[in-house]
Amino acid sequence: MELIWKKTKVKPAELSLEVPDLLFHLWSWFCELNSKRTAGFASLNPISFTELKAWSDLTGQKPTPTEVKILMKMDAVMVESHGRDS
Repeated sequence: MELIWKKTKVKPAELSLEVPDLLFHLWSWFCELNSKRTAGFASLNPISFTELKAWSDLTGQKPTPTEVKILMKMDAVMVESHGRDS
């Protein structure tokens, strides 16, 4: 979606969703992690626990076990969604 926005200069409605304040930090963390993910031949590679730990160590962010589960679920949805779009 961001590529569409950059190329067309028209922001897709999907990028205009508001994130509740309570969840904003999770969305922000996910965006940081997502921007550094690797990709395979035709799909995104999932964010690994090793990558999440390295991000945590480097940024000083300390997600709780529940937040880690949520981040991993967000990642699974992203990977699955990207696979459908390919």
